[in-house]
Amino acid sequence: RMGYRHLIVPDVVGGRYSLFSNVGLLQLAAAGVDIDEFLDGVREGEEDYSGFTMENDALRYAMARNILYQFGYCNEMWVCYAPYMLEFGKWWRLLFAESECKNEAGIYPIKADNSNDLKNLQHLLSQGHIGMFETTLWLRKVSTYEVDEDAADLLGWEPGGDFTDVIRKLKEENKINSFVKGIPQIEIQVDSLDAKHLGKLAVFFIQSCLLSGYMRNVNPHDQPGGVNKKMDKRKWKFQP
Repeated sequence: RMGYRHLIVPDVVGGRYSLFSNVGLLQLAAAGVDIDEFLDGVREGEEDYSGFTMENDALRYAMARNILYQFGYCNEMWVCYAPYMLEFGKWWRLLFAESECKNEAGIYPIKADNSNDLKNLQHLLSQGHIGMFETTLWLRKVSTYEVDEDAADLLGWEPGGDFTDVIRKLKEENKINSFVKGIPQIEIQVDSLDAKHLGKLAVFFIQSCLLSGYMRNVNPHDQPGGVNKKMDKRKWKFQP
């Protein structure tokens, strides 16, 4: 009525998989992401993560998750040390929660923002919490901020480097502590976070999610427990 142009959400694409459709691409473009480079990364990811060989890192990640699940590790803590990746972590949580958790089973996804969450979540893990494994998304260049002499004197660090080195030491200490507590570790390394790597990383997690569901004979495309389904209110009546 107002003459605005609008985009149609594809009927066959679930919300969590809509990143490569009009829904995701428009928002990425509005945020200043180079869409051509992003889609180049998507195409490269489809080529690298489609084979059923051990060279396929997405397949290896899916296998590792399912092996841990079979041994009773039902909770996956997705850890990132870069604040600007937190929204990506929300999408990761959405992707795996809606695709994989079916029939009263599945790995419960938890998103952690380190180092902010180190205190509370590591306290939880250190007190004997079982059934948890950690998946760390590590950007090889987390920060470009240099540690100048004033900061080095104040914090007791060596001057001349950047905060990536500081954060790397923190990550390694956390991995050692988790290993001592018997918490399995998975680490996914990314060279940088330009548009191309972002597109390829998204394909990596989608392919891993699909493969992980198929390994457990779960349909990763449907959403039988979605909030849009009509609920029997009598079934959900509170019982003290």
